[in-house]
Amino acid sequence: MPGAVAALKSGLDTPAQRRRGHTRVPRTDRGVKVPLPPLLDALGLTTDTLQSLVEDAVGRAVVNRRHGRLATAELRRELMNHAQEQLPHLPRLRARLTSGADEESAAAMRRLIDSLASITRCLPHTPPRALAKLAHDHAGDPHYFDLATPAGQRLVSAVAELAGQPEPARPDHIRSLLAGHGIIADQLSATVLLHRVRALGDGPIDRRLNEAVTPVALNLLDLVHTPPRLAPESLTVVEYPSVLEVALECASTQPMACTSGQLRAVDHALFQLAVDQGVPLRYAGDLDASGLHIAATVEQTY
Repeated sequence: MPGAVAALKSGLDTPAQRRRGHTRVPRTDRGVKVPLPPLLDALGLTTDTLQSLVEDAVGRAVVNRRHGRLATAELRRELMNHAQEQLPHLPRLRARLTSGADEESAAAMRRLIDSLASITRCLPHTPPRALAKLAHDHAGDPHYFDLATPAGQRLVSAVAELAGQPEPARPDHIRSLLAGHGIIADQLSATVLLHRVRALGDGPIDRRLNEAVTPVALNLLDLVHTPPRLAPESLTVVEYPSVLEVALECASTQPMACTSGQLRAVDHALFQLAVDQGVPLRYAGDLDASGLHIAATVEQTY
């Protein structure tokens, strides 16, 4: 081994390097490091020849990782060019989309780029259209741009960039941003339960609240399009519907709302409505990590 290292130094080191005490064949924690380009030049070999010689010596196939790096770099360049063609109006998003591309994700990334290009070229959509319908028409899958998916999050980023504003974090703000560009996300499936909450207006939701003898389930559409005018009574927010069941059994008249243990767009809409109308909020949740996090969010935001 020492003789082999000495032979390598003799063939690869220049006279100037020897005078300065430098070498192209240094010892490292992992062994002796040999630079391939000068070695290939000295032996008159190509990279393919060298790989064959090494494979013969070790008796197994050797993977040339450089080829993989070059292929990945070429793939990234192709995706960047494709994104430039399809998304010239979204420079920030383009950089995020192509930064970590590899061969396995290339097809999915091309689909995302094409779908985003298709759905954002027509903004704002007039008349407004449901997000699921737009996803079906522009991506071939009604769930493709669901807001909880990576594609849905990229769509929000795209719309925020086009609007020239920071990307929103609150779910109700996200839906408001999309709605402003003619994209209507789901406003019906998620509900918040209200128990003994009085209303002072004469709208359809006000009448439902005042006439109800059991908890009323309101969706985002109810709170945004026909919001009630709430009475200025303290509203206690809880996590579990079972709390409202106990309140009902006890004939409690305390105004209560149930968020079902998480903060969704419909819950944020209710909180914002209460704050805007001067309704005091009380929050009663679990004393665990999730409950304390929700309580802190409610306190800091509202």
